[in-house]
Amino acid sequence: MCKPNLKRFIKLTLILICIAGFYACSEPDMGCLDALSSNFDLEADQDCCVRADECCCTYPNLSLGITYKLTSQDSLDDPRTNFKLGDCYPLDNLTDSIQIDTLQFFIYGLKPHNSALLDSICVTEIMEYNRANTSDETEVLSIEDNFALIDGIQFRYDLGTYQSDLETDRIDFTIGLPENIAQINPDDIITDNLFKNTYSDLYDQAEGIYASIRINITIKSGEKQRNIIETYIYEQFTSTSLLNPLVVSKGDDLNILMRINVLDIFKGTIFDVSNEDLQLIITNNIENSISILGE
Repeated sequence: MCKPNLKRFIKLTLILICIAGFYACSEPDMGCLDALSSNFDLEADQDCCVRADECCCTYPNLSLGITYKLTSQDSLDDPRTNFKLGDCYPLDNLTDSIQIDTLQFFIYGLKPHNSALLDSICVTEIMEYNRANTSDETEVLSIEDNFALIDGIQFRYDLGTYQSDLETDRIDFTIGLPENIAQINPDDIITDNLFKNTYSDLYDQAEGIYASIRINITIKSGEKQRNIIETYIYEQFTSTSLLNPLVVSKGDDLNILMRINVLDIFKGTIFDVSNEDLQLIITNNIENSISILGE
């Protein structure tokens, strides 16, 4: 009476041994186990990032989208009010006009915030550079690699990757460059990036500083016209609270939209304005000419 039960027991044991042997010999499923990554693999049973140099995780992008309008009164839905470099536009005095061939300025350190958690979303990339310390010894420092040189032509700027699932209700950024960053010589930058290469022509070797704003404009009054080419040093921190918080799913890209009312930057300009007064006009106007729209 016991033999059938013994045979069944032996049969089940052999089956379990075969199953155990199969899983013991199979390769582990490697994958990204970081839930904040763009390629989070729920089915992976072994983290591919045990070794940092072999990590397979990829992370979402933090980017800045730009819409260029003429003035703050212009509708977002009206394509006729889009600004274009090289075109001529009437100034607010209705007598003179302006042609803007170059308008460049830095946006630095754009950070989406969650005010309730007192936390911010920062890009993960850093820029390393050499700096002589008080003992005249060279040391390597680093800052967040979070730069965009707004130029009136590009409509999207990749600021870097980030790791976060925060809801965003405030955006902080600096127009221009903080002094400690503006004084970094591009020859001392270790990281191969835009600030070292593409933006290096804004560095004034004689003054030892990056220009934050560069313009090339022509002001016209009847048959008269004058061309002005100037660079300015400028830094203005600004913070914008969002009426509707941005909610982004884990692993999704985050795109912050910024509106720039270009002619408002030159509001108050007249044909006979001095170069010094023009600098005051631009630096007084630029912060109020930029606004955050959200996502």
